[in-house]
Amino acid sequence: MERGDRDTIALGLVNTVDYEIEWDPAHLEKLICRTNLQECDIRKMHKICTLKDLLSSILFHMREGTGCGLWVEDPEVIETFLEGTGYQVTLGGTNLRAAQVISTLGGRALVHLVSVNENTLSRLPDGVKWVGGQKYRCCFPHIAIQFPKAARICANGVEMITPRANRVIYSGDIACAQMPLEQEFFTRAAGMRAMLVSGLDLVTDPAVLSMRLKQIQKGLKGFGGEKPLVFYEHACFADTAYEEMLQRELEPLLDIYSMNEDEFQTLVGGRVELLHADTVLKGLQAARKKLPDVTLVVHTGYWGLAYGMRAQEIRGALEKGMLAATARYWLGNSDNAGMDRAAMLPQQVLSKAFAEEIERISEEQVVCLPAAEVKPDDPTTVGLGDSFVGGFLYQYCFDRRKREA
Repeated sequence: MERGDRDTIALGLVNTVDYEIEWDPAHLEKLICRTNLQECDIRKMHKICTLKDLLSSILFHMREGTGCGLWVEDPEVIETFLEGTGYQVTLGGTNLRAAQVISTLGGRALVHLVSVNENTLSRLPDGVKWVGGQKYRCCFPHIAIQFPKAARICANGVEMITPRANRVIYSGDIACAQMPLEQEFFTRAAGMRAMLVSGLDLVTDPAVLSMRLKQIQKGLKGFGGEKPLVFYEHACFADTAYEEMLQRELEPLLDIYSMNEDEFQTLVGGRVELLHADTVLKGLQAARKKLPDVTLVVHTGYWGLAYGMRAQEIRGALEKGMLAATARYWLGNSDNAGMDRAAMLPQQVLSKAFAEEIERISEEQVVCLPAAEVKPDDPTTVGLGDSFVGGFLYQYCFDRRKREA
């Protein structure tokens, strides 16, 4: 198999079909009453087995204003939740959502699929080719629930108002959990400028994860002299032992280790005051002890930051990724027109001060860019990190192509 085109970005590793749920608090309240869920039942869940577990997890994250991606043991739970509510079918997985951004901006991508189905193939954007997916020729729907800021829930003694907008995602996707890998993807990625590794948090069996990590390790070690930039987009694992396994096996082979604010705080082991420069810097230093060989990228609602040797090199990519995420959040789509509009927005005042301060006090290389001030009435919270990745990788490859021209 020939190596890939230098003007194509390789995006792995798992694809999904997402059912984006229409925001309907009455539906949640009805299910709260149906399951007799009470305030004392609401807690952070690591294992979802029943409808009540699912509701408990959704309500916990709504109360905290945090996001999550969790495995559902019984797919019937998802089917039951869907009864009586509306949804829109979209393509999910960081690789496919990033591919949509790259395609919209005029780039080309190769995506690695773990399942092939009509929903996926009919919705693939222009300029996107694919490999893999032949083992599972079916659809395992994920549910993605976006909740707005100040949403109110009141039922069966449960009362809450959400402090911020966010999204939660739940899956019973066997293809993602097994993650069959196609070696052709790595062979073709060797000739490209950048490669995304993502979706490993959806593997639920430690033996399967260990096997896949060894396959990925072999693929990354086989690149030779034309090694692409290897960009890992982090997601929280249900078991921290899985996360440690991944870091141990892959970290020396990665160039960028990227995460959102929830994942950053999980990585450092506690809450981080995101507008306090000293606290964030200590968090970055703690993360560096676990991940000594990579450049860390953290993208939040307040700022985007790069920490490490490549920080200055990827400043433009960081900015493009933030514009893609802002356009997605504000306008629902990360296209050139939306990003141009996002670039004209004023910066958040507190975030600008934070960015200046953390760059000043850091003894190591830090690039921090403040986020835009934007308050949409109906924000899109699904796919923000994926849009960031798409914008980042497109700009990184565009810059390199421009310099080599």
